[in-house]
Amino acid sequence: MWGMFARPEQVKTSRTPQEIVLNGRWIKSAMIVHAIYEAYRMRIPKDRYPTFAMTLDIDPTRVDVNVHPTKREVRFLDQEAIHHAIFHALKAGLGIVTNAPQVFSSSANVTASFSRGYGWGGSVGRTGIDEHDAARGTFHTTTETTENDVDPSVIAESVSQASPSLDRDSCDIRPLGQLNQTYIVANVDIGTWHGLKVLDQHTAHERVLFDRLLKQTRTRSVATQGLLFSPVVELQPSQAVVLNQHLEELRTLGLEIEQFGKHAFRIRAVPSFLTRTDVYVLLGEIADELIDGAEYEGSSSRDALDKKTHKVLATMACHGAIKANQTLGLGEMKHLIHDWVQTGMPTTCPHGRRIVMRLSVAELDRIFGRA
Repeated sequence: MWGMFARPEQVKTSRTPQEIVLNGRWIKSAMIVHAIYEAYRMRIPKDRYPTFAMTLDIDPTRVDVNVHPTKREVRFLDQEAIHHAIFHALKAGLGIVTNAPQVFSSSANVTASFSRGYGWGGSVGRTGIDEHDAARGTFHTTTETTENDVDPSVIAESVSQASPSLDRDSCDIRPLGQLNQTYIVANVDIGTWHGLKVLDQHTAHERVLFDRLLKQTRTRSVATQGLLFSPVVELQPSQAVVLNQHLEELRTLGLEIEQFGKHAFRIRAVPSFLTRTDVYVLLGEIADELIDGAEYEGSSSRDALDKKTHKVLATMACHGAIKANQTLGLGEMKHLIHDWVQTGMPTTCPHGRRIVMRLSVAELDRIFGRA
């Protein structure tokens, strides 16, 4: 199996181009597309789609090509195994971001080979910005290599496993100020790279909280704080039913909730970073995420639980994160940048929104004719 996949920041509003080649023939496979979309799910917005091209070599006796008269629609005898292999290989691959589209190549043991990492193709397309782009206000930005997958099987690995080229001890990132009370502008020196980074303060903090909470959830060490006045939240009947079914799971995420009437719930404690959050809105959104989790019923029970957990944690992190249009002092900016660097300098929040763009001194020199 070999393929090229768009980075999460490069996804589009349309589903084309998306190409699949099986044993040298172009095919269509809803199962393969589903596996790919599932791998991207926590990294891109709901209305965006990845561009990709992939080839597979599979024993022809394990493929039924008589599903459709044109023989483009195929069915695999090992549907579940192939779905599992593609999903986990791509999920692991999306944990590393480079300036080129994601490229993977694998053979017998797809999942095992990707848990160890994989090679990349050469640089594709332009990076940086030039004078013409500057005139149009268009920025083509690049991102550092970083291991930032949020899959539970990957997050347990220490962030020290990130690329050596991004040695966090050698990173010097100093905040210069805040733009529009939303973006942090920082001076950056990483090895031989010098320039500016602009971070979205909300998405950066959201990702920091998400990764931290996910690790704490795995070790059952979520720091919680009891609420002095335990609020009672009234939910819709459908929300109440699904929430009542997941009270124990929510407790492991730091949410101590008890039923208080037919459709009402009392919130006893929340993760410490959520004490100033509107828990009425939060609980309703968590219930909605659990209802949406019904779409995972076709997955294994473990995968379904992981996906539901990720969605709930992402919602909690979003509510607890610094907001746009919130004034920060230089000390607060420095602290947020430090936490983001220690997280591995991820480039997207758990919902797939972008965190950072960069502009090097070399690019500035070129723009101003100093190169």
